[in-house]
Amino acid sequence: MSTAAMATPLPAAAAAELRAEENLGKVISSPLRADLEMQQQQFRGSEYYVIKDPLSLTYFRLKLEEGFLIMLLDGKRNFREIHRLFHERFPQKDLSIGEIGVFIQQMNAAGLLNLSAERFVTMARADESVPTSWLMVWGKVLSGFLFMRFPLLDPSPWLGKLTHALRFIWTRWFIGLCATFIVWSVFWLVVNRDAFTQNTINFFSPDNLILVWATLIFVKTLHEFGHATTCRFFGGEVHEMGVCLMCFTPCGYVDASDAWMMRKKAHKLYTTGAGVFTEFVIAGITAHLWLYLPPGLGKSLAFNAMIIASVNTVFFNANPLMKFDGYYIVSDFFEIPNLRTKAMMYCSYHVQRWLLGYRNLTQERYLQEEVNNRVFIVYSVLAYFYMMTVIYSLSQVFAKFLSPYGLYDFGLAIGVFVEGSFLMFPVVKVLLDAFSTARKHTVREENVWGRIARWLIPLVVGLVVVFSLPSHYMVTQQAVLVAVRSERAGVEVGGVVEKVHVHTGQWIEAGQPLLTLRNSDVTTQAQIADLWFEATKLRLTSLQVSGSLRSTSLAPEAALSLEGAATARERAQRAVGQLEIRAPAAGFVVSPDIDRLAGQYLPPGFSGLRVADLRQYKLLIPLTEAQAEMVEIGSPVNGYTRASAIAVESQIGVLPSKRAGWHDYEPAMLTVFGGPAPLENGSNAERTTPSFGLYIAEADVAHPPLGAMEGLRVKVTVTGRNATYGQRVSRWIMDLWQSHSGR
Repeated sequence: MSTAAMATPLPAAAAAELRAEENLGKVISSPLRADLEMQQQQFRGSEYYVIKDPLSLTYFRLKLEEGFLIMLLDGKRNFREIHRLFHERFPQKDLSIGEIGVFIQQMNAAGLLNLSAERFVTMARADESVPTSWLMVWGKVLSGFLFMRFPLLDPSPWLGKLTHALRFIWTRWFIGLCATFIVWSVFWLVVNRDAFTQNTINFFSPDNLILVWATLIFVKTLHEFGHATTCRFFGGEVHEMGVCLMCFTPCGYVDASDAWMMRKKAHKLYTTGAGVFTEFVIAGITAHLWLYLPPGLGKSLAFNAMIIASVNTVFFNANPLMKFDGYYIVSDFFEIPNLRTKAMMYCSYHVQRWLLGYRNLTQERYLQEEVNNRVFIVYSVLAYFYMMTVIYSLSQVFAKFLSPYGLYDFGLAIGVFVEGSFLMFPVVKVLLDAFSTARKHTVREENVWGRIARWLIPLVVGLVVVFSLPSHYMVTQQAVLVAVRSERAGVEVGGVVEKVHVHTGQWIEAGQPLLTLRNSDVTTQAQIADLWFEATKLRLTSLQVSGSLRSTSLAPEAALSLEGAATARERAQRAVGQLEIRAPAAGFVVSPDIDRLAGQYLPPGFSGLRVADLRQYKLLIPLTEAQAEMVEIGSPVNGYTRASAIAVESQIGVLPSKRAGWHDYEPAMLTVFGGPAPLENGSNAERTTPSFGLYIAEADVAHPPLGAMEGLRVKVTVTGRNATYGQRVSRWIMDLWQSHSGR
């Protein structure tokens, strides 16, 4: 029997696959672009190739065998010849012609191969026909909302000259001097730490925000120049400089990605860390300026620059949990490229496998050579929760910034929306990677619905149990500490303060004189009234003594005139008596700096004189209508003073049934001082009851805090009516929705 007769025929599928591979082997690949720059480097103890695309300024790191394979692409060899030469060079690598074709296609998609015009148009149309995921679109919108970049110019013609002129900056002695200066500045700030307690510059005040904005632009621009000049000094190129918006704050930026082409890891680290180092030097210089400059614009700018270049740099730029300089320093130092992407992909892979019963084979192949599994888990978890914290903090700042305009809930709603999007983004991404039909060929099913049921049912049951647990409504608000008994001494007739009889803080008894006013009109009217009374009295007496018939007839009229004169004199004397202002009750004089009233004119109706018994205090707690429904008489009140963080305890004693008027408001209840009530302009401010009505509850304070004084702001939390956690959550969502839609 012949050999041919003994051969077993191939199955139809295998024969078709063999014919396809034979046809693929005849294909001649497009040649590698001649303008690409390739450089061999050491990475993790192995040889790699780094390819630079000078047109798009993008960089690629390829393994040694991948670099050899791409150099075989000369536009003349077909896939079979490339396959033969590759296996002669790397016989231990089992790479098929089809796999070589996939790799070449990836290089083609990356733009590293020369394309004919016809093929370029075909590929461009194919890219346009691929549907874009709504998740990808929303991710780009979200990232664009936080970071936008606008290229402006190519600094390479003059950056080299600037770097050469400043070359002493990269000498060891100068870097050591700067590092010593930074350490000395920190030590000097610790020695002069009392300057922080005496500092009058409020970094987050509205008046200072414009200065903070301008300072941030200046500091971050110098930061980027640190990257650019250092990259140029170590042989890299910088071809892009422009303006970027980080959270709507403009600052300069440079593209120093050419550090990828540096052979020494230390040079890459120097380039990446140059921006942070520059900011620390700026922080040291401005710290000394802040300590020694007199109060004014210069001192404010120095303080802002010190905070931005130190605190902001530590928490953002130098923080490896955010994709800024600290991230790239850690990534380059430990030689883990794409640390964030790999960490998130690793967690996504295991979440899909543990929770959904899927194995994402594409991610598995990408991560199969990685040995940093624990690093990936720790990094992704920390980075995720840190970003959640940052977004939450920014939402709170944004809400408080809008608070004086009565838009706190609107700002909070935007923050909740952005944070919710960030929270759900990886969850939706995991689900799409697992269930999308476009990725079925990369995912293997392992009893999906059974796996989902095993964790989803306990999760739902757990949420139901948690939402059913008993709790209380919690109301957090800013209260005001006032005296239990407080009286105002009003001025009924105006006058100039001739004498001040008391001092602020002095204890006085009821009826004790406070002020003596001088009003020449009042005293003159009293004298005239007294003279008129005496004249009418003399006339009546003379008529009565005369006894004539005419005198007798005129006497009744004279008696009436005397009665009117007596009433006028009594009224005038009462007005004179009102020129002496007396205490309405016993207590302390709490009117601030009452001595300054000497010589001033006080108009009728002036009510700035107040006497209060400061031995007993109560809290005035402003509540919105929704909050007033959640508390009751006897609800516990716990809080702390805003000034000194001293604990305060009490309980609701008075809960009004109607809204308070403007005269019931304390200044600390207004949004500009941290309270809930927005300022009202125009006709609204003239209303007796504000349109944004508050219910002012009262709570007696049995043990006043040390240093208690009227008007002290107290942050309180009221434990209100009974409710479940589910009721609390639904109430919060409804209140947020109603306040947002009501705006």
